Amino acid sequence: MRTSPEITLPLRLGEQNEHSTIPVQLASEFRRLISETVLSPGDVVPSSRALALHLGISRGSVVAAYDQLLAEGYLVAAAGRATVVNPQLRSVQAPSRERVRATAAVTSSELDLRPGRPWSRDVVGAAWKSAWRQASAVPAEDTVPALGLLELREAWTEHLRRMRAVVRDPSQLAVTGGGREGLSLLLLALAHGNPSRLRVGVEEPGYPSLRRVPARLGAMVIPVPVDEQGLRVSDLPTGSEAPDLLVVTPSHQYPLGGSLPIDRRQLLLEWATRHRVVIVEDDYDSELRYASHPLPALASLDDPSDGRVVLL
Repeated sequence: MRTSPEITLPLRLGEQNEHSTIPVQLASEFRRLISETVLSPGDVVPSSRALALHLGISRGSVVAAYDQLLAEGYLVAAAGRATVVNPQLRSVQAPSRERVRATAAVTSSELDLRPGRPWSRDVVGAAWKSAWRQASAVPAEDTVPALGLLELREAWTEHLRRMRAVVRDPSQLAVTGGGREGLSLLLLALAHGNPSRLRVGVEEPGYPSLRRVPARLGAMVIPVPVDEQGLRVSDLPTGSEAPDLLVVTPSHQYPLGGSLPIDRRQLLLEWATRHRVVIVEDDYDSELRYASHPLPALASLDDPSDGRVVLL
């Protein structure tokens, strides 16, 4: 009689965040085991049926967690073969957070997220209209900090921590009038006001609106190839041919729709560090997922104090 191998993985469900769903907790535990090298590249993971029986949870919860890890590139699977930890995966180390100020978790009220039912309770009605009239009657504040209101940057810091796994201090954030203005300001800052000196890599094909920004500022635009998984990191130029700055869409490549797997993300960060390239992560549509949870931002893998990624 065929038996399943004994499962010895130290999976701890419910200890970190008991309010998270079982699939979210399970996926997080696998990331932890991979980060701590308990699971190494190429290791076979238990079957969904065996793991569900071992943990006393539904098989659907295990399948959902595996689907998320497959989407992120931590696991790979093929028809007729066991699911394994991505053989191309490098060791994953959590970024240093010595200089990052800890922020407390903030609970949110329930929202009706059923399709076709917009949330309008808090933005429609007499109270909203009255608050809007009062706010518009107050003289505009002319002493706003250059980086934006501190309260707004603190709110964005908390949002990035909870939704994109990016832990930063509010002093590391700047509020702009959109992605194009943010990229323009970054190019001007890097080139000390003369962006025509810069070489800017853009995905080919890529999002037309954002890739027109460096050209309008006089920078040299360098197309870089993509495939169904996003940026082809192995084909990036090196040495003197490497750009000063590279604009990428790792969570949802436009227009092909691919998500950059974890092994390519690690290679991209290594390439950027080696060639001193600034990576601009265009994080558009990153939270709009249908088959899995949002992928962690590329910036979440970068060092918060001495990294190469700017999250747009």
